[in-house]
Amino acid sequence: MSEPNNAVVCLVVLVDSSLPVLSEWPEICANYVRALITRLRESYKPRPFRIACVCYASASTRPNPLLSRTYFMGAQELTIPLAKNPQRFGVGQTGAGTQGMAVLEGIVAAIELFDAFKEASTNITPRCHIVHIAACNPDGAERPLWNTSSTLDSVTWDTLPAEIRKRAINYSLVALRPSQKLTDFYNTVASGSTQNAWFETKSSHAVCLMGYPPAPKHSQSSQSASSQPSPTKRSMEAGSSPESKRARFPSKASPNMKHSPIPKSSEPRLTEPPAQPVAPSQAVQSTSSTAHSSVPGSKTATEQQNDHTTRAPSLAEAQRATLVQAYQRLQNADIAIKSREREIAEAERVGDHAKLAELRHSQEKDKILFVRLRDALMRAAASSKRSETEAPAKSQTSAPTNLISSDGPSSFSPKPTPSVPAAAGIPRTRTPSQTQQPLPQAPIVPSGTSPQLAAQMQKLVAVNQHNRTPRTSAGNLPSQEQPPPSAIQAGTGRPPSEWKGLLAWKGTDPMSGQRREMQTWVALKLSPQADNVKMDTWPRLITLNPSATIVPPVNILHEWITSHSGMIAMLLPADQKTNDDNFRTLARLLAEKSMFALASWPGADGQLKNQLVLFPHRESLAGAYFPDGVPELPKSPMQPQPQPPAQQQNTFQTKYHALYQKLPPLHRARLDMMPPAQREEAMKVLVTVMLRNQKNSGQMIPQQQPGGMPVASQGSTVGQPMQPGMGMNVGNPFAGRPPAMFPTGQPAPPGHIQGASGMMGLTPQQMAMGGLSFNHMHNRTPSVGSNPMASVSPGMMQSFMQRNPDPSNPGM
Repeated sequence: MSEPNNAVVCLVVLVDSSLPVLSEWPEICANYVRALITRLRESYKPRPFRIACVCYASASTRPNPLLSRTYFMGAQELTIPLAKNPQRFGVGQTGAGTQGMAVLEGIVAAIELFDAFKEASTNITPRCHIVHIAACNPDGAERPLWNTSSTLDSVTWDTLPAEIRKRAINYSLVALRPSQKLTDFYNTVASGSTQNAWFETKSSHAVCLMGYPPAPKHSQSSQSASSQPSPTKRSMEAGSSPESKRARFPSKASPNMKHSPIPKSSEPRLTEPPAQPVAPSQAVQSTSSTAHSSVPGSKTATEQQNDHTTRAPSLAEAQRATLVQAYQRLQNADIAIKSREREIAEAERVGDHAKLAELRHSQEKDKILFVRLRDALMRAAASSKRSETEAPAKSQTSAPTNLISSDGPSSFSPKPTPSVPAAAGIPRTRTPSQTQQPLPQAPIVPSGTSPQLAAQMQKLVAVNQHNRTPRTSAGNLPSQEQPPPSAIQAGTGRPPSEWKGLLAWKGTDPMSGQRREMQTWVALKLSPQADNVKMDTWPRLITLNPSATIVPPVNILHEWITSHSGMIAMLLPADQKTNDDNFRTLARLLAEKSMFALASWPGADGQLKNQLVLFPHRESLAGAYFPDGVPELPKSPMQPQPQPPAQQQNTFQTKYHALYQKLPPLHRARLDMMPPAQREEAMKVLVTVMLRNQKNSGQMIPQQQPGGMPVASQGSTVGQPMQPGMGMNVGNPFAGRPPAMFPTGQPAPPGHIQGASGMMGLTPQQMAMGGLSFNHMHNRTPSVGSNPMASVSPGMMQSFMQRNPDPSNPGM
């Protein structure tokens, strides 16, 4: 093939961060990526070869959906770490999800790598290729948001194929799952120049290639010659290995044999042993060994070596099949939990309390099963990883991390990699010494998958490795050469003194304002230390559930912890900027609502129970650990003591029965789920809204029935619209009033804020209810009538229930 002298082959491996890709990554590297790299190197040799990598996640990943953008470097420098530890690049960091992945962001990032390479190397003609490995469909994004070049700000799915063709980029797709949108995009880019794979592919995979040159003639001739041996003169050599053949003719070894591709009928090998120079005496020994191999029942060392190489992949495939099967069971458990949640919501809507209790009991069993499957899968993944690292020590013939044939030093390795302008915002080329250090990884945040699967499974391998290995610097995953702390402490006979893991909770994204799963890495230490506390058995990811109990003063907390034989937990965030922000967000959330956060996991008896409680302390977080389960939380002096259930129910039915009957069934069901004290507080707030709205609209203040319900006057016009600013401070009845309107001449309460902007003034009781306020409500006009709920618009009622959708989960 005639190529200009300044031609350089550039390949970008574009991959999504889903777990399905990670589960099939060894086969992808050995069967697909290796074959593509080999074809490019053989076709363009001796031209230099450069490779880069882009890994993308979902659009909701913070701080950036692009987990890694590795600039062009030598093939050996990138392919080895990419195959050996793909998690360092972001592969396997998220679940498959249902919202799709930021595919548009990833393709645009790959295009920007080519643009940066061309700008930095003006006298070089690159041959550009993209290999897109995907298991998830694209999301609904129409334009990229994280590109560094302004020229691609307005690119869309319709104009992206033209941008790729304009830059002469060959786009190839390896779809592990069917994706009609990606297939249509490939057909548009290829525009008739599609190409089929020349290597074996899995039936469930769609491998669509573009722009790969045909196999060189010397490779085809050598392949045909090697596949058709002479049946007469070469009968003794037909079963001998390639090494023994080369040993017979050490001085006339054909150079074409070095580049001959692996026949399709043979088992694909991950690496080829380099040809070693053979002395004449060794050639004689090789000849005798070849003759000896014809004796039945005898095997040469090379044949035994090949047998071991053949058996090794079968063991690895069995381990991978076990992992995939365990992951599918975990997915089924997640589907069962989500199905149970839908049934619970339906039971709440119709008010079937008996079925609701039964469904909640079943849901707890499903969650326990989910936790067990998750822990078992993490242990299996760790065991599989240890097996992969121990395999090279037992046999040097298999090197699963080598994607390309080792054909001696490349002609371009001594040359420096072109530099990238600083404005490109892309990591520079790393030297071989720098490749020993971990590649930077963006902080990992759950994708748009379900909260259970995204929070529990996205850290399948990375969480386990992160917690077993100390961090070397901010933003970097630990190096594989460092021993895990558990191994160090096992040698000293002491249990781990701290727990490092991930705390997850439901919060509000400060950038988008939407509620989503949030996470933060923390290090937790207990005081005093106890030998019977095995922190290494704690789950790597702990989900926090809020409690409606108000946090009491510090002295009451300390007395409560010591009286129940608890251990004080001290928490520190990791030293990453984004991780620290999430940690402060959690501390601020608990402090603003003055609430506890409980963490539960299965104990030694297998029962799921709360074992850790967190609370705000001095603008940070503290906690307490109870091995036998968290006892009843301490009561704050400000928090009213609950009445006996029978008395509370009697009081509620007496005062608010008429108003309760006017509520829609869904709202009544949610009120029934609240504790009696919170339910009565909620009804008080609604009555206060009705009275104030009627007064401000010029109506007469209705009289009170003995049961506490307002009575509409005959001359009152009930259906008046709400005045501007009304309903925004319902959580605090005194908010927005001038000081003279407070009763008995007392000063304004602590939650009072003057003006209509005082929407966050809440009493402690209301904060315990999750901040019941009618923020962001719809200002609708209620219908005219004598309905006592007429002064409370449907929008207000809807907002009221949305502010506290789950009484057991207020504000988080």
